Amino acid sequence: MHRLKKYIMPLLQLMVCATGWTAETTGNENIGGTLQFRFGNYGGPDMVVKELKPNKLVQWNCVDGMEDWKGTELSFILDSNEGKTRVRFAHANWKNDGDFFAACSFTWGQYMESLRQYCETGKGKPFGSKD
Repeated sequence: MHRLKKYIMPLLQLMVCATGWTAETTGNENIGGTLQFRFGNYGGPDMVVKELKPNKLVQWNCVDGMEDWKGTELSFILDSNEGKTRVRFAHANWKNDGDFFAACSFTWGQYMESLRQYCETGKGKPFGSKD
């Protein structure tokens, strides 16, 4: 769970576009559309937008990419808490909880911090950024 200093509910579009995760994002951000997230030579996942509720929820299903990610589900749930925006993130349905799972958990923490920075300052640090 992450809390942002300001109440910034229009985060939804930001998360759908994955600003803060990787600068190499393409695809269709509408329900049923597929988003491609790339991380240079590492490749990356393709996500189908499963659910999209303005100012409340973004849900993706991983349909291609890293083997351990296929079939996983990612969700971002937003709500207001004490005048701030709370972001509850989950990456569920992993097949195993080995080293790759641990590395991804750490990296998701970095992404959430980049998202917070982007929302509060206008500049995050996504993968592939020049900073």
